[in-house]
Amino acid sequence: MADVIDNEELIATRKLNGVDDGLYKEEKEEILNKMKHKYKLALFMVIRNSLVMTRGITKGKTMKEINKMSYETMCSVLTMIDYDQAEKFYKEGNGGK
Repeated sequence: MADVIDNEELIATRKLNGVDDGLYKEEKEEILNKMKHKYKLALFMVIRNSLVMTRGITKGKTMKEINKMSYETMCSVLTMIDYDQAEKFYKEGNGGK
């Protein structure tokens, strides 16, 4: 399954970068929105699984409470990030690409 998702994302990325000039604007927007949604879910899961869940379980919280706190934490993190600095860190991490 991971290979299928990776392949779909590779194709989508190639299309967004203009490799397939026959792709319609609406299709590009749909692909971009799907990718944005996946990144949002990935961020949520990283925050939930690495930070909030461990503390929530220790405090006896329900999964619903843990999920709500994870969402609130994600929203808070998104407003605190210095995106210019984050871009520099990202470029250092991926070799400047």
